[in-house]
Amino acid sequence: MKHELRLASSENLAGGTATNILRVASELVRVVSRTGSDLREVERTVIEILSATSELPVNAEEPGFHPALLALVREVAGQHEARDDRYRALLDTVADITSEDDPDRLLGGIADRARRLLRADVVYLWLAERDGEYAHLGATSGGMTSELLDLRVPAGMAMTGRIIESGMPLIVTRYFGDPNFVHFPDVDRVMEREKIVATVGVPLVNGSKRLGALIAANRDERAYTPADLDLLHSLAGHAAISIERSRLAEETKTALRSLEDANRELARSNAESERATTAHFTLSQVALAGGNIDNLVQEVVKIVGGELAVFDPDDRLLADVGDLSGTAQPPELIRQAALARTTQTSGSLVAIPILAAARLLGILYYQGDETPAKPDIQILERAAVVAALLLLLAEAEAGAAGFRRDDFIDDLLSGDEAPSRLIHRAAQLRMELRQPYTVHVVRAPLQQRRLAYLADEAAKIRGGLAGQSHILQRGNKSSVVALIPGNDPRSNSAELSSAIARAGRVTPSVAGAGPARAVAGVRELFDEAVTCSDAMERIQGGAMSGTLEDLGFVGLVLSNRPNVDRFVRTTLAPVARYDAAHHTELLSTLEALLATDGSPTAASEVLHVHVSTVKQRMQRLKDLLGDDWRTVDRTSELRLALKLHRLNQNTLEADA
Repeated sequence: MKHELRLASSENLAGGTATNILRVASELVRVVSRTGSDLREVERTVIEILSATSELPVNAEEPGFHPALLALVREVAGQHEARDDRYRALLDTVADITSEDDPDRLLGGIADRARRLLRADVVYLWLAERDGEYAHLGATSGGMTSELLDLRVPAGMAMTGRIIESGMPLIVTRYFGDPNFVHFPDVDRVMEREKIVATVGVPLVNGSKRLGALIAANRDERAYTPADLDLLHSLAGHAAISIERSRLAEETKTALRSLEDANRELARSNAESERATTAHFTLSQVALAGGNIDNLVQEVVKIVGGELAVFDPDDRLLADVGDLSGTAQPPELIRQAALARTTQTSGSLVAIPILAAARLLGILYYQGDETPAKPDIQILERAAVVAALLLLLAEAEAGAAGFRRDDFIDDLLSGDEAPSRLIHRAAQLRMELRQPYTVHVVRAPLQQRRLAYLADEAAKIRGGLAGQSHILQRGNKSSVVALIPGNDPRSNSAELSSAIARAGRVTPSVAGAGPARAVAGVRELFDEAVTCSDAMERIQGGAMSGTLEDLGFVGLVLSNRPNVDRFVRTTLAPVARYDAAHHTELLSTLEALLATDGSPTAASEVLHVHVSTVKQRMQRLKDLLGDDWRTVDRTSELRLALKLHRLNQNTLEADA
């Protein structure tokens, strides 16, 4: 077998003896490595090399030659086997990491395999962030602390930053004294706790992409060899490909999930659009077919489910499907929607204002089994628009058919129309005649139509109505009549007067009577209110509100239905209640004073008490009856009330 010997010529022997020995040893190792394990071939080749490099003859029979040659062969073979074992392990590692799809397990597997291949104490796998400004720890194997997990290393800092930035490997014999990279305090602190001494690191590169760095470290002194570096570099190359493949796979999965979500959202959107189109057509048909609010509510519930009701601006129920009609008081959400003029939601509840321009026509109130989705709310809002159209149409139809307030009030007072018809017409005008209500006559120095409008606006707040009546005209002027729900004509008169005064900046005269139920006796109450209004105008100039009872004995005389007991109680009740509560005798003292023309001395003789006692009682009477209790008008009323009381001793029992 012919060999090309580098040291065959005498020129290769130039230099010192030590150099020659090293060259010969190197050539021997190289030749033995190439020759294989055939001892005879190795022996012949070695003799040729030694003969070419020595002036003395080489004798293969020299004692010790064959044992030395065998030791050389074994050493070279051992090194080859160790290298082969490491590369077989590398191939196994490559096979494992290329088959791993989970990103976290992939990074952890690379770190574990790198530590075993290099027999290192710790391995760190750092990943560069996409912007290249920082790197973070992707995985570690053999480390004793977790402080690096949340650490971000700036570009160019620490051994990691140096390797990623330069793209070159780095072997460090003593970590803390190495000047080849910029030390980063946070990393150095961890390295000190890990007691790291020697390190070797290579970049993770895939094509032109620098993905990170793979660094092996030992806690004792170790001189990493080029073979170690080559092995780690080979592993890093395959690892970078696997990491990039894993990243691309994850991005693909994310993109597919996004695409699936988009497809589902598109399908849902198409379904909602189709549902909304169907709802719009259905609701429009209700209006086009001449339907009403009840029909609309029923159709909406068929589409969105749940319970639905429509209230007018005064919280009166117009239509409903479900159990919402039993609501005693309107929910707060309805008031919020009416005030804000926008859709209000709270859990499964929705309140939507029904608007015509800036005018509030009512509230659409919905209660679902669960929180309604946005498409359902949009359908409800479409329903509110249709409801506004239906309410406006109903209002226009009511006016065109003669359901005007003026006509209704005239027909109510005349009694020429059937009660059921009047009740129905009142309902169209949002007035409930089946509940108690009071009748009022309103007068003020205003144009009658203006006064009627102000009275109607004020009455609507209480669920009533007002208009002009021509049943009883004063000259060329009609009467403004108001109907207000309630049992107390005095309180209703005061509230109506106050509301008109605020809106019209005028002090009206409001005379009340009642209460009435249904339509029976309304004309009598109207006549009583007119009588009261005439009397107030003559007595007080008209600028007051109240009932005939508030006019004292004048009202008692003028009333078509005089209530003596109520007159007595109204006049004397404060004194009677005080006597009952404090066991005093103010009522008898008042009677004695009136009988003696208000003289304390004469009254004390009648009562058989000291005059100072009478004076004290007079002060108490002033507190109870008012400062005018001794005027002529008041004393006349008090005398009459006392006389009527004496005629019927049980008159004040209810108050006593």
